[in-house]
Amino acid sequence: MKKSISFDITNNIQQIDLDVITRHKFRLEFVHYVRTALEKMREIKTRSRNKNVQHKAAMDQIQILEKNIKNYADGKDEFIKDLFKDLTGQVQQAIEKEEWFNKWGIHFLPSLTRAHLLQFCNNFKDPGVQHYGKGTLFSQVRDEMDELFCSLPAPKHLQNGARINMAVFHDADGGCFHGECTVRLMNGITKLVKDVKPGDRMAPHGGIVIFVVITKCQYQKAKMVILENDLIITAWHPIRHCGQWIMPCSLVSSPNEISCEAKYNFVLDKDHTVLVNDVECVTLGHGFKEDVVRHSYYGSQKVINDLQRLNLEQNNGGFIEITEKMLVRNIKTGLVNGLQSQQILVQ
Repeated sequence: MKKSISFDITNNIQQIDLDVITRHKFRLEFVHYVRTALEKMREIKTRSRNKNVQHKAAMDQIQILEKNIKNYADGKDEFIKDLFKDLTGQVQQAIEKEEWFNKWGIHFLPSLTRAHLLQFCNNFKDPGVQHYGKGTLFSQVRDEMDELFCSLPAPKHLQNGARINMAVFHDADGGCFHGECTVRLMNGITKLVKDVKPGDRMAPHGGIVIFVVITKCQYQKAKMVILENDLIITAWHPIRHCGQWIMPCSLVSSPNEISCEAKYNFVLDKDHTVLVNDVECVTLGHGFKEDVVRHSYYGSQKVINDLQRLNLEQNNGGFIEITEKMLVRNIKTGLVNGLQSQQILVQ
């Protein structure tokens, strides 16, 4: 008896989901170009005389792929947008400097490309791979891992290294900008951070200052990072660098302990960023959900509600003072999840 198999073949392109094809095309191109760049960076160790040539060749791979994806990343496809964020964010940073590549990029890039190749979510951080983990159970486990990560004990530090608490990846202790830094207003005027007042309209987008939040420093000292343009900011306060949100600590080897009576931050009525020393920095209660910049408390309506209450209690025209003792922390993780009244502390 003869057996036969029949196939339904169509030439109707309308029946083919071109969006799915495009996603897989860019996904596989991502794996190819990033792995090629990875190999170019690895060759620097064996071809030290051609170090600059090899580094340029690696960066060229990233730029080629960036050019290919860019037009599609401006569309409505969320996966391609997030794949583009992976490429122009952590991937580009991993290759930008040889020091960064040797420290973490050499481990990060193989892990990320393998995740995209096999289409599985290997972490709770990188935007692109989050599209592979959509199940309820998986999302729950991933969030629990996120919480556990934040509560990890600090790694042992070198004698001259900076002491790091893993929880600070999600937890800036308030404040954030040094008062002697400058901010730009929409009318072109530049003033010191400490001189900003409620009602000022801030560049780059025109948000109006509702609250000026002043965090008093213990012993009039604070550990902050100093960037090349003299921006003095807390290590874990998100800034926009080359179009991507990053932590300032990724641009320096260690923070500096400096004289500082108070650190400052703001609440705006909209468009929640300001230009501090010409660097775009996020403000409190921003509501952004992107990788790095999101924060379950400082980026939410919760912090706005707490500050509104403190503003009524302090009655100081929109200037709100807080101290370390006023921070309410999650008992399990140590993350800040509220601000308590000064009156409660006095009782």
